[in-house]
Amino acid sequence: INVNLNVNEDFEMAAGTWQIVNDARLGMVNNTINVGGGVFYAVLLTQAHVPNIDTDATYGNLTGQVTDPDYSRKDVNGMTATEVGGVVTVDSDDLDFGSAVTISAKYCYVIAGDANTPAAGDRVLCYVDLDVSSANPVSSKTGPFIVVMNAAGIFTLDQT
Repeated sequence: INVNLNVNEDFEMAAGTWQIVNDARLGMVNNTINVGGGVFYAVLLTQAHVPNIDTDATYGNLTGQVTDPDYSRKDVNGMTATEVGGVVTVDSDDLDFGSAVTISAKYCYVIAGDANTPAAGDRVLCYVDLDVSSANPVSSKTGPFIVVMNAAGIFTLDQT
């Protein structure tokens, strides 16, 4: 599933595919991560972070969080998990980091927990590279910074 990043007056960049971290796969199976009814938040990271599907298990494992003055962690609203024909689709509302902000970020992570009280042990669900065509971050300058979720969902789980 792909997402688009809207920066600088609706300029869209092609983001990568959401990656489910390995620990989250186990968490969804043993119900320690509840994608259908849990509380989640999103964080933005700089290119200083090197994503790792094996070791990015918790908030405490993440480095390089954006420090721009306009940036703050955001609650993920509308998180749902629905099943149709044996395929579970996980989805949420778009992630709106502000309409008139100056932010530079390379990655977006979705984490189980509360944005206002993040804890080192909060479990990472998934992450996305905000622009796979470049090693550089994407930026907004006094404009919107919105991660637009694909209409087909963040990711799907099936038996293949």
